Amino acid sequence: PLSTPPPPTETHTSDISSAASDVYKRQVHELATRFKESDELIVVVPAEGTRGVTDHWKSGFYRIADAADVPIVCSCLDWGTKTGWIGPPLVPSGDLVADMDVIREFYAGSTGKHPEKMGTIVLREESADTADTSPTAD
Repeated sequence: PLSTPPPPTETHTSDISSAASDVYKRQVHELATRFKESDELIVVVPAEGTRGVTDHWKSGFYRIADAADVPIVCSCLDWGTKTGWIGPPLVPSGDLVADMDVIREFYAGSTGKHPEKMGTIVLREESADTADTSPTAD
């Protein structure tokens, strides 16, 4: 005969958040370690605005570069002007807001292929009061 399954266990949101945070930290650490152990390693992070609007960028690119002590190199394809460019290397300073201000300035005025999918250039960890997060701020 089939046995009765055990009753569901109670799962708290904080348990899920903690587990996700642990996985995220482990992934950042593992990739930072690969950078340190490799003679050459390039990681490309897909363009923002390709999947859907979000209210913030994920911070993995910054956390990995900071932990591995490697530069972030932004690139842009501006569909409004049909131009593209690659920015100078930005070595994370540890001042998240100041570094993100540089990144915001890099993308200021550019238009994505799907502008309706472009979100705010801000990381969740940033305080909305300390940074101009407009994607087109001058």
